[in-house]
Amino acid sequence: MVKNSIQKILIVVLTALIGFSHIVTARDNQVLSQELSFQDSSLSDNTGASFQNNINGKNVIFSLLLPGLGEWIAGEKGRAKIFMVAELALWASYFGSREYANVIKNDYHTFAAVHAGVDTRKKDKQYWIDIGNSPGIYQFNERRRIQRNLEATYPETDRYFWQWDSGEHRIEYTELRDKEENWKRTATFMIGGMVLNRIISAIDIVRLIRKEKKSQGANRYSYLFWDYSQNKWQGEVVRLNLTLRF
Repeated sequence: MVKNSIQKILIVVLTALIGFSHIVTARDNQVLSQELSFQDSSLSDNTGASFQNNINGKNVIFSLLLPGLGEWIAGEKGRAKIFMVAELALWASYFGSREYANVIKNDYHTFAAVHAGVDTRKKDKQYWIDIGNSPGIYQFNERRRIQRNLEATYPETDRYFWQWDSGEHRIEYTELRDKEENWKRTATFMIGGMVLNRIISAIDIVRLIRKEKKSQGANRYSYLFWDYSQNKWQGEVVRLNLTLRF
């Protein structure tokens, strides 16, 4: 029941994100960086400059690192919150699934100790699979000898011994192990959801960039910006850049 609920929540979240990527809302441009923008007429008539919101490739990288971060920096906080809430839900579901899988693992270890006499210390994953496939160690080893697979047999000692007290309990144990594996797969599915969330957020930034370019395509504009760097060969370097578009 818990697993189905988490999967339904995830499907709803991802569906909302996909639908959201098709919604374009108009917003006013806001201050984003230290980039100065001015119209061509201001080159001759006005020496002043104003900040202009400029969504670029860096925002895509930000959104790939943390979904919604690129939108947040660009001033699209409504969009950003959707991606960030989805990311938080995915991480919570991931850790919740992993933790519940560990709980089930401890349960079937205890179950095997009680109903099959298993020593639970220092056993690999294959051992826990094998004890669910045979009533006891002697039957298991005999089957492997018949198959001429001696490497798959276990030493018939107290450390590796098991003998189920009933077939029903062995089936119940196997169902517990399957349940653990299902929750592990759910955690893996959450990782896939995180990747998808990043891709959708990056696509959303690309659409915002295209929208901005389209709205500015009919206008001539110029950009004046500066950057600062420092290295041991050139020392402190300040660059002033001017870009004109006609």
